[in-house]
Amino acid sequence: MLLILISHFFQQGRIVTSIVPEDRFTLLCLSNGGRIAVNLFVLISCYFMVDKKQYIGTRWLRTYIPLFFYSATITTILLLMGFLDGRASAIEIFRCYFPFFGRPLWFVSAYLMLLLAVPFLQRVKENVSSKLVNGFIIVTTTFLWINCVWGAVIDNSNSNFMLDTFWFLLLFLIAGQIKTSTSWFNKANRWICLCTGIGLYTFLNLAQYYLYCQLYPSVFLSKIVNFCLSDFKGPINFIIAFMIFTFFVKTEIKSNSIINALAAPTLAIYIIHQQPLFYNYLWFEILNVNAWRGGPHTLLLGIVLTIVLYLALAGIEYIRRLAIDSWLLKTKLFSTTADLIDKLLGTK
Repeated sequence: MLLILISHFFQQGRIVTSIVPEDRFTLLCLSNGGRIAVNLFVLISCYFMVDKKQYIGTRWLRTYIPLFFYSATITTILLLMGFLDGRASAIEIFRCYFPFFGRPLWFVSAYLMLLLAVPFLQRVKENVSSKLVNGFIIVTTTFLWINCVWGAVIDNSNSNFMLDTFWFLLLFLIAGQIKTSTSWFNKANRWICLCTGIGLYTFLNLAQYYLYCQLYPSVFLSKIVNFCLSDFKGPINFIIAFMIFTFFVKTEIKSNSIINALAAPTLAIYIIHQQPLFYNYLWFEILNVNAWRGGPHTLLLGIVLTIVLYLALAGIEYIRRLAIDSWLLKTKLFSTTADLIDKLLGTK
């Protein structure tokens, strides 16, 4: 989430184009990490869900409640402040009051769709032969990657909500097949995996640095390198994320209360700082990026502000949990709704 936050900060705050040349490679390494983190997030969830019976209702509601709360609350505050006058259409405002489907806060929406699909995907794994599932994965992934590469070459955006959601479903099947039908996570050398992932990532960032600084100008190569780093559905991005993910699967990590406390509010941190009507206000009004970007300490200040922002948004989420979740999750309405979702999905 730190990578996602700093990536959005540097890109949406237009810091990428204002950084001094000697800091540009570090900036690229930090700002490109957000797209790798998308696959890491989904792989973590899939790895733990794939071979265990899931009660989706509670998990789905606990994901949607902060999505609705923050999106609706932020929209209301911006409306009362008059910030949205002439800056947002009625449809954009309506979608922020009822967030679920489409590009606004797309990651959470796609993740909610994945949760609803988990019982079906688990039944597929249980009742369909492993060879058939592998064949489906190979064929669909190949066509998806060909489409993504071609889109990058012809400058056709690969940002499509349904395509992104479909990739999440594919990741579930891929993680499931590797975990339950292969010995990869037992036999893979974690250090080779880590070096492969970081090595590929570093090489691509170096290539982008040389292309960006016009040290080796090539429009075609620039498109390919940008695609490898920025499209999380692409093969290279997936390989980098999967290699890094494998390293941590094979690393014995003891429970750490500080890390757990910092990790718990990550989804809320994403929702708040990417609320579609809010993030420009966050970067340019609250953090006042225009006043300090381009200076000699732009990179350092950006990193420090990212950490401060992460901690501040985490604090807001803990206040929300104390004020709302502490009683809402214990209500009859919550448990009844969760049970209804599970019954509809056939998990109860």
